[in-house]
Amino acid sequence: MAGHAAARPLSWAVRDGSRRLNWADLKILVDQVAGDLETVGLREGERISLWMANRIEALVVFLACSRNGYVCNPSLHRNYTVPEVLGLIGRIRSSAIFVEDGYGLGVSPADVCAALAGHEGLRKVYGLPAERGAGGSIPDCGVIPRM
Repeated sequence: MAGHAAARPLSWAVRDGSRRLNWADLKILVDQVAGDLETVGLREGERISLWMANRIEALVVFLACSRNGYVCNPSLHRNYTVPEVLGLIGRIRSSAIFVEDGYGLGVSPADVCAALAGHEGLRKVYGLPAERGAGGSIPDCGVIPRM
């Protein structure tokens, strides 16, 4: 990705159903996410989970995990409930999770952030809006102060 960003920064790199990013913008987002995960103390080999649709942010997280040596778990399905996801991330010992608003069954943003914030082992919860903006950043529910 870094090679493509250097060689052809303005060429299209990725798109989803409503947006597309060039190589330079993709690299900026990946660097931001990878850096943020490092900032909360994640180390190589730790697990990151995704509970979101197929969208640009999913690729960004996957590439950030690859860059930092994290294990990416993209398999939390849309049909899971918050309690089911809590059980699954506990079993795989996720250190961070990226959650799309309204993606699971019976999910509201407040419910997800509150439930996940209390989950032992998670150090960061990211909450993405369901509507897909132009990119620029991946918001979070907050840092969970456990190391």
